[in-house]
Amino acid sequence: MDAIDETLRLGDQLRAIALMGLGYSEGKPYDADRYKQVMGVAAELFSLVDTRSALEIRQSVFHQLTHVTPLKDHSLLQPGMPQVFRPDHQDCRH
Repeated sequence: MDAIDETLRLGDQLRAIALMGLGYSEGKPYDADRYKQVMGVAAELFSLVDTRSALEIRQSVFHQLTHVTPLKDHSLLQPGMPQVFRPDHQDCRH
């Protein structure tokens, strides 16, 4: 894996962590602020290997992405299978 791929991989991991954290930080402004900072660091990493600025990446690209989970649909749950997401989960994009 070259440096560009590694930068993109690390940026995407930070973006996913921030997105998930924002989804669970409702009512916790300090946590939300920290996750927004992590999202900013991810955008900075992406901008190192992209022609767009970190602000442009954050405003355009990141708003089009969400955290993908195989259990987004309740109909996929099988009896006796543990539930791994919040039943009141709302769209995490901020």
